[in-house]
Amino acid sequence: MSSFNKFLGGIGLCAVLTLAISACSGGASDSAPAGPDAASLETMDDIALTYTTFQPAESTGGRAITAFAEEVSERSGGKITIEPYFSGSLMPAEETLDGVGSGFAQLGSLMPLYFPQELPVNNWLLDMGSLPSDSYPHGILAGTAAIKELQASSEVLQQEWADHDARVLSVAQVDAGQDILCTTPINTPADAQGLRVRTGGGAWIGEIEALGMVSVSMPLLEAYEALQRGVIDCVTAHPSTIVDYGLWEVAKHFVPVSMSAFNDSADIINLDTWNSLPPDAQAILTEAAHTMWTVEREGKMAAFSKFAREAPGEHGVVFHDPAPLNAVLTRYQEGVVDNLIANAPTAVADPQGFVDTYQGLLDKWQTRVTELIDVPLQPVMSHETFRESYASAMGIDYTKFREVTRAELY
Repeated sequence: MSSFNKFLGGIGLCAVLTLAISACSGGASDSAPAGPDAASLETMDDIALTYTTFQPAESTGGRAITAFAEEVSERSGGKITIEPYFSGSLMPAEETLDGVGSGFAQLGSLMPLYFPQELPVNNWLLDMGSLPSDSYPHGILAGTAAIKELQASSEVLQQEWADHDARVLSVAQVDAGQDILCTTPINTPADAQGLRVRTGGGAWIGEIEALGMVSVSMPLLEAYEALQRGVIDCVTAHPSTIVDYGLWEVAKHFVPVSMSAFNDSADIINLDTWNSLPPDAQAILTEAAHTMWTVEREGKMAAFSKFAREAPGEHGVVFHDPAPLNAVLTRYQEGVVDNLIANAPTAVADPQGFVDTYQGLLDKWQTRVTELIDVPLQPVMSHETFRESYASAMGIDYTKFREVTRAELY
């Protein structure tokens, strides 16, 4: 049993919900729930919702949540307010599923990899992280649109969330693929042997071990000091994480190896809270979720660009050729893909159909992205091509991509 569930059992759900209301209203209780009988935003009671996130306020994800909260407040005329709790200040990341499902927080950022037993289908989906293209920026844009469409159309995924009293507001592919940042040079598989690497868990544990490295589990917020003190040698991270968490200050060797993409990061809402809202209030939250999705995607693109432009000069970061490591990693990933069907959760009635649907959506959106942004597709990336592609992100016009995804996905 998780520590959060023990906490619930010790003091009772009613007390927890009382604490949650006090937390978001400074101890006052003048914010009532919307109520199932409210027919519209105009007739519903004012409501204050807490949003728990592991992300710091000034990170790319934190700024996206702030944009979401501001839009909800503005468009609802102040009838719906969102109070974010950043950096795990309300609850740790690994308690978010229970915390939102119980109503202790009404909204939250969630990484399914923290909940392998509770969210088996979402974690199986994480094992498909090598399927998205690592072309940039096409891969990250296509991947994030594909995963949003998959979550919206898959009954088994929707049911898995509902079983935990949650509903997905937004979901995204965080990156075009996890990279490796180290305190020591890595140019060959031999260089990688035995190095201790902070991973987020999930598919990356197997990938790191396939490279002969040692996976270390720790909160991302602790990685900076761990690199600085030599507790770990590397982290798996994409450029926006490296920039947001200042990791390039303490580790100077970047390998854009083709690790699996983090293809399933969700923002969820308590299901009872969602069902209590009238349709026009739900629409405001849904449309503001697209803004959050857009701000985070484009913010990450900006961080990728910043990393490419500033890492080599201002921070002394060296880009290393990933090809020798990719040769090892590709063989491992092919084995994972070959075993996807055999390892499917029992809730998935047609595993091959599920995988084919996801691959079809990735292909569909890869084609759409090439039509919506005026950037040539580079399907085969080298470490120099990555730098050039990352740096170009600031000059891309995302207007058409924004319009199409709002219309078709939100």
